Amino acid sequence: SAQININTTRAKAKTPRLPVSVKKLPLHRAVQVTARSVGLEANWNMFSPMPLTADGWFVFPGKLIDGTEVDVFAGTVGPASFDKPNLVADTFSSFRERKYMVELYHSANDGQRMEYAKSLCRKWNFRDVPAESKLDSYDMYYVREDTTPTGIGKPEPLRFWTHMCFFEDEKKRLVLELELAGRLKAKRQSDTAAGSVADDTESIDN
Repeated sequence: SAQININTTRAKAKTPRLPVSVKKLPLHRAVQVTARSVGLEANWNMFSPMPLTADGWFVFPGKLIDGTEVDVFAGTVGPASFDKPNLVADTFSSFRERKYMVELYHSANDGQRMEYAKSLCRKWNFRDVPAESKLDSYDMYYVREDTTPTGIGKPEPLRFWTHMCFFEDEKKRLVLELELAGRLKAKRQSDTAAGSVADDTESIDN
């Protein structure tokens, strides 16, 4: 026991101690710039003190003018699936798109949602598609999956935006033209002629 204390004392005595003024000496500006440029500046915010415990993926179920169900986010025709993709990263074209979508989901950036939503309408409807296959409306969902000390929780779909691609008068006119041409499905003739729109347009705060 005594020997250990002696060795510890000797070890401490051999350790050079920097003056307080040296410890607090800031890096030269040129050194800081160089460190950032080569990626040497790093922090542990992602892991400490509170690492992220939630993840998720996006699902945008929508309907065309003729009532066909589509997945706007995936760009596919058919009912949207809320099941977790095999690899969530593959649902994004790039890391930047993933970063943008995650930021768009947060309520602090809800002012950007309208422009993004309109861009998806343009992307779908400006293609060479028949009028009845134009995108009518869709919802934006973030399917949240929490990781807890006991395991992964049940995915929870959270709707954070609802969007209509047409003004009401514009939609009425388009529907009437398609009905007269006999190009709308029978199931849509009763409800779309009135230019009905979804009443539930609340935005979910995150």
